[in-house]
Amino acid sequence: SLSGALDPLATIDDYHANVRVDSTPPEISFLTPSRAAMLEEGTEEDGMVTITGMVMDALSALTSVRVDDRPVPVDSFVLAQPFSTARLSRWGLSVVTASAEDACGNRTTAAFSFLRSPSYGEASTELSSEATVSSGIYARLNQMFIDDGYRLDLDDMASLVSGALSSIELDESIPAVLANSPDGAATGSLPIANYTCSGEAISQQVSGFVVNKTGVFTHVTPQIEHLTAVDGALAFGFRMENFTLPLQIDAALDLGCSGSIAETISGEVRLGSVAIEGQAS
Repeated sequence: SLSGALDPLATIDDYHANVRVDSTPPEISFLTPSRAAMLEEGTEEDGMVTITGMVMDALSALTSVRVDDRPVPVDSFVLAQPFSTARLSRWGLSVVTASAEDACGNRTTAAFSFLRSPSYGEASTELSSEATVSSGIYARLNQMFIDDGYRLDLDDMASLVSGALSSIELDESIPAVLANSPDGAATGSLPIANYTCSGEAISQQVSGFVVNKTGVFTHVTPQIEHLTAVDGALAFGFRMENFTLPLQIDAALDLGCSGSIAETISGEVRLGSVAIEGQAS
């Protein structure tokens, strides 16, 4: 302890600081046109199409948003920024790219495509002698065009595919009821059996089980690890990580007038990663 006279200048003011740790990049959602839309408008000449969407960040303010490499005005200290920009659309396929960055330097990119034509013909299911073209293009693609190994710039095939995969939501494709027996449990719960035992009416679940999804199926964004030109084909590597599926299992054993045994188990199914290596020709 200290005693006696103290120098009034030998004091230190309290110092407080807020430190934010953020390694999560913003999320980009395209609203219109919808992904893979077939717009029936305009002519076969180039025409203007309005692209709308939303950029959101969970923690840090947005500092930069670009659509087709053109800057979008960003409000100060906002976590969500809508955008609407017109772009020149050629006849046929158009690919739109966007990027965003937050105050912590986290950056993300996204891409989607749509078709535009004044009309669309019906798909043919038979060979036609008229289905020919008078001329075509023969191109040689080098490895840098196929995959330059850098995913932040969408300037090669692998990065474009990775950008498209970033919008995939597998949760929407997983049914609410994952498995069930008997068929009557497809609604998410086991059917009820009614008995009269010693003059008393008894109702209980029939024998069977039902597995219900109880939350959102989450995973890390799928990634194209490499896309390499080989003899007569393209070799590729694909990876998805950190699968988590919340679920609940309800099971019952119907013993008739002897009663029933029922059990409920809740939890999560986790999978570290799935990696696929292959070739496409």
